Amino acid sequence: MLIHVFKITTFYLNSTLIKSFSAISPKDSPMRPYYLIFGRGDKNSKEKHENLFAKINVVDYSFIESLYSLYVFAHRNRKVAFLLHGTTYACMSVLELAGANVNWICWGAGASINHKSLKSILFTPIKKNIYRNFFTIKTLINDDKLTLERDFSLSQVELLPYYSYNSLVYKNYFIEKYNNPSPKNKKPVVLLGNNAHNLAYYYELLNLLVPFKDKITIHCMMQYPKVDEHVLLKLQNTGSSLFGKNSFFVDTQLLDMDSYLDYLSNFDIYLCGNPNQSGLGAVINCLRLGKKVFLAGKNLSWVRKIGFIVFDVNDVRESSCNDILSELSDLQKKINLMNNYDSIEMRKKQWIEYLQFISCQEAPICKVR
Repeated sequence: MLIHVFKITTFYLNSTLIKSFSAISPKDSPMRPYYLIFGRGDKNSKEKHENLFAKINVVDYSFIESLYSLYVFAHRNRKVAFLLHGTTYACMSVLELAGANVNWICWGAGASINHKSLKSILFTPIKKNIYRNFFTIKTLINDDKLTLERDFSLSQVELLPYYSYNSLVYKNYFIEKYNNPSPKNKKPVVLLGNNAHNLAYYYELLNLLVPFKDKITIHCMMQYPKVDEHVLLKLQNTGSSLFGKNSFFVDTQLLDMDSYLDYLSNFDIYLCGNPNQSGLGAVINCLRLGKKVFLAGKNLSWVRKIGFIVFDVNDVRESSCNDILSELSDLQKKINLMNNYDSIEMRKKQWIEYLQFISCQEAPICKVR
């Protein structure tokens, strides 16, 4: 048995991964997954997870809201391996305090020291102590592996990108979109991604895009995590004042995978200014859909390394309108459409081997009463 731990506020990411792990045949891996959804979310977030579990016939799962209940659960199941997908430092600390066997998949947060932030600098020794107590640490991109080793003096970090069940399931969808593209927008529609954690970068990108304000429409992805209404209102007011209320939109509706891909297909250009790992799923989906993608830092380095055609956000500052707003060539779109599929089965095999390695002996899960 292996307990996968997800934050309740990241349903879209969780759903893709839960489907991937649940799709692994018992013949390939006798390890049974158990899903722990942690944190306080709204009713909608819980219902979405419950509907997902019902749809894929998963019965081994729990919702835990409080740190105390998490401690009780972890202490009772300390002989069973826990696999943390992202998660918070409070969650990490409680699991370690309970004596659990903890493994961590780093989603980019906490992978390096932000030397511009006093909080990040002061918190570094605590992070280092937490990380050193993990049984295994995996990263999704190589730059996170390097910064974890450099900034936190870790030696057990290994690269292991996710095996994405959806990549194969939706391959025909991407091919269909390539062969039958959506009608062109009157003005290029720009999507700023990929979630509310990137709010500071949204403001930077909006200022960067002002020279093109009469030629584009802009949407900002704010589907998760949930933020206060005044935060949304401030972003809406800022964007509307710069680009006009009919050319700037804040998107907040959570979508299932089918609707999400339809949503992404409506855009022409995707930008993410976060220099750390953020929104790799959105990035790859946009690339396969033939969108022009501008990235920064670790995302840019990684996506280029695995063979996709992407552009540097910093080029927006230096380039002409035509260079930024022009479409990819048909050849470039085809390269991005078909790139990297040959690695999916290899990653699936690597994940099966990893899950078998960290799984403890088969044991019943002791739930919190």
